[in-house]
Amino acid sequence: MMAALMLNLLLEKALNSKSGFQKGDIMEKKKILVVEDDQDTIDIYKEILDKEYDLLVAEDTKKARELLEKHKPDLMILDIILPEESGDAFLAQIKDSNKYKRLKVLAVTVLGDVTYELCKIDPDVVSISKPFDKAKLLKTIKDMM
Repeated sequence: MMAALMLNLLLEKALNSKSGFQKGDIMEKKKILVVEDDQDTIDIYKEILDKEYDLLVAEDTKKARELLEKHKPDLMILDIILPEESGDAFLAQIKDSNKYKRLKVLAVTVLGDVTYELCKIDPDVVSISKPFDKAKLLKTIKDMM
C-alpha cells in the first residue's frame, strides 16, 4: 500500500516536472488502426501487436473512416485489396484531407512492392508484402512510431 502511494507520488512529480513527460506518454498506448478484411491476418496482427499497442480493427473502408474520426490513431496498417473500395483509393481520399495528412501509413499487400505507386499518394507511406515476417512487421512499426 505504501509502495503504491510512493509510486503515485513519484509519477505525479515526474508528470508535473519540466522534464518533457506528458500524462499520455506514460498512461496511454499508441493507437494503430488495422484495415484488413481477412480474419486470419487480423488474428496475426492481434498476436503481434495487442500487448504493446491499442488496436482498432476495421474490415472495410467505411468502418475505417468511422474509427479514424473517432479515435485519431497514430498509425494505420492498410491492406490494399479490400472489398468495395481498394486500399489505395481509400488512402488517396483520406490523404486529400488536411485532417489526415500526418497519419502514418503502413500498406500491406500480396501485390508485391507497391511503394512507388503509393508514394504518389503519400510520399511517407511504407509498404511490406504478404506474407510478412512477424519480426520485420514489428520492427517496421516501431521505426514508424
